[in-house]
Amino acid sequence: MGLKQELFERKQEFYDIFNKMPKDLLNFMTCDGKCSFDQCIETHLRAWTASRINGGSASMVFYGEDVNAIKLIDKIAKEYFK
Repeated sequence: MGLKQELFERKQEFYDIFNKMPKDLLNFMTCDGKCSFDQCIETHLRAWTASRINGGSASMVFYGEDVNAIKLIDKIAKEYFK
């Protein structure tokens, strides 16, 4: 199983993070409901991957509670790759 599949196995943890976001941030992240939470997980994974390739921090890209999703990817990735 790949990292992406591992994230989706634990997607409820992401949903919990997304549901705690302020409404305006959630609307921004989901394009006013046009994107599903699953699509948001994929977007966060792409941003996390790009930030790691570039040696930067994903927190430069995300705001507030959104950073918690990136931290969760960090945590799951560390468990996955050890």
